[in-house]
Amino acid sequence: MTFLFITLALLLPGKGIDQPPFFQVIRLNGQQLTGQLSLLKGETLFLSSGDRQFLKGHQGDLKFDDVLFITASETSPNPEQILVGDRVHLASPGEERRGSDFLVGRIVGGDPFGVDLLLHESAVVHLPYEIMDRILPRAGDSIDRLEALDHGGFDDRVWQRRSDGTLDSITGVIDQVDGETLALEGRVGSVTLSLDAVLAAVIAEPEGRPAPTEGFPVTVRLRSGSLFAAGLLALADGEITFATRFTERLVLPVESVSSLIRREKDTVLLADLKPVEVEQWPSIGDPEDFLFPWRRNLSVTGRDLSVGGIVRASGLGVHSTTRMVLALPPRASTLRVTVGLCDEVEGLPAQGSVRCTLSVDGEVVQGPVNLGPENKLVVFHTDRLKGASSIEILTDNGGDDDAGDRAAWVDGVILLESSGN
Repeated sequence: MTFLFITLALLLPGKGIDQPPFFQVIRLNGQQLTGQLSLLKGETLFLSSGDRQFLKGHQGDLKFDDVLFITASETSPNPEQILVGDRVHLASPGEERRGSDFLVGRIVGGDPFGVDLLLHESAVVHLPYEIMDRILPRAGDSIDRLEALDHGGFDDRVWQRRSDGTLDSITGVIDQVDGETLALEGRVGSVTLSLDAVLAAVIAEPEGRPAPTEGFPVTVRLRSGSLFAAGLLALADGEITFATRFTERLVLPVESVSSLIRREKDTVLLADLKPVEVEQWPSIGDPEDFLFPWRRNLSVTGRDLSVGGIVRASGLGVHSTTRMVLALPPRASTLRVTVGLCDEVEGLPAQGSVRCTLSVDGEVVQGPVNLGPENKLVVFHTDRLKGASSIEILTDNGGDDDAGDRAAWVDGVILLESSGN
C-alpha cells in the first residue's frame, strides 16, 4: 500500500532557523520514529537524527510503502490563530466549476490576463483568470459563504458590502487587479474599486486545469493556509518542489509547508466521507437554536483548521454537541484521526471543553475522551473497520456548557484493504 501522510511544523519562514524541524514517523506496523526530513530520492524518504547518520537505532531511510504518516514533533509556540490574506480559488476542470484548491497570500500585481500572488516571501505565481473561480481579497471569516456567491452569467461579478450590511454587486469584465484596486469594465463604464471594499470577485465561466500527473500525487497545505493538489517532485537542501495546476515548478522552503497528504487509491480522507445522519444541538435550547453547524475543511466559524499549532490539510469542524454518522467505503480496514480543540479558541474568554467518542456500527471503539485547555488533542486509531458500514463521531460538551466548544476531527485517514485480499 503506497501512502504517505506528512505534517510539517509551523515555523516562522525565512531567517533565523538554525536547523530543520524534527518529525514523528508512524510506520504501517505502528512503530514510531523521530528525525529530520532531509532528502527525497526515488521512492525513498531520507530522515536524519542529530548526528545525521542513524534514527534511534534504525537506518534513516524509509520506503513510502512502509510509512503511514509523518507529523511535526514540535510546533511553533505562538501559532497564528486566524489566517487572513488574499485568496484565489481555482476552478475545477470539466462540469464541476468550484474546486477544492485555493491559494492564500498577497496580491502584488496583475495584468489584463491574470493576477500575481505572493505565496511566500520568495515565491510569486501568476494566475490566469481562466483557471480561477473567484478572488477573495482580505478574506478571513466565513470563507464558505463567500464561496457561495455567484458570478454574473457571461460576466464577472464583483460583490461588495453596503453600510447597512447587505450585499451589492456589479457585473462586467475584470480589466486588472493590482495590490490595492480592482478595475472592472461594466455596462455603466469603467469602475475602479478598492480591494478593501471587495468581498469577492467571481470569474465567469473559467476553464480549469486537471491536477498534474508528474511526481507523487499529494494534497499540499501551506503555512499561509493554501490548499492545492500537486505532484511532489523533489525534497533536498531545505527546499521542496512541486508541479501544480498553476505553475510547472513551485519551489518553497520546507518550513513554509504545513502538511502533505499522499493521495492514492488505497486511502480515503475522513473529511471526504458522506454524512448519512447528522444531529446538532446546543446545551440550552432546541436544535434550531444551534449557532455553529459543522463545516468541511473549515472551523465552525469559517476559518482555516488549526489544531495543536498546525494548519491541517483536511478535517471536519464541529461544535458541541454534534453527532455525525459517516458511510464507510468498501474494503475499509483502519482509521486514524486526530481530535482536538481549534487553536482559535485560545483567544476566547472561554476556551471550551469537549468530550469525543468514536463508534463503529454503533459500538464504541475509542473514547470517550475529555479535551480542554490542559489536554487539547487526542489521536484515535482503530483497525476494526473491516466489514463495517459506518462510523459515528460524537463531540459533546463534556458535561458543562458549550461556550468555546470549537473542535475538529482532522487529518483523518482511512486505509483500504488491497482489492486482491
